[in-house]
Amino acid sequence: MRNNDLAKIHIAKKDLCLSDDDYRAVLWAVCRVRSSAALDVAGRGKLLQHFKSRGWKPQRRRVGPKSKRGAVDKIRALWITMSQQGIVRDASETALSAFIEKTTAKHNDGRGIQQAEWLRTEPELASFVIEQLKQWQRRELRKRKEKVNE
Repeated sequence: MRNNDLAKIHIAKKDLCLSDDDYRAVLWAVCRVRSSAALDVAGRGKLLQHFKSRGWKPQRRRVGPKSKRGAVDKIRALWITMSQQGIVRDASETALSAFIEKTTAKHNDGRGIQQAEWLRTEPELASFVIEQLKQWQRRELRKRKEKVNE
């Protein structure tokens, strides 16, 4: 709880555009401390309440399904881009699924993920697939550059 409160305090400082000097002045005026590390539970609550009274609104953390969806979207975007660059011959979802299955099987004890959507529950594997696509893209683009320079 302490770390969460301290994170909120520092986010509020940033959101309210407080300079370090202004922030320290608020700490002293509201809680009579020089550092947020010296705050107890009551002090952290009092400081957060003060920030809220000055217009700060805490934002909800946006993690979970949206972030997982982002990785799958990035995989598809890379696949389409590589297709447009002529690196991927078949831009179909079937070809992407085959690539994902082959790639994840290497990294997942021989058990490949068969659909891009299934990577939503496996963020580590999704990141691995993204990195494999990026490496493939860099290799192919480097080969083209070397061929042009010959």
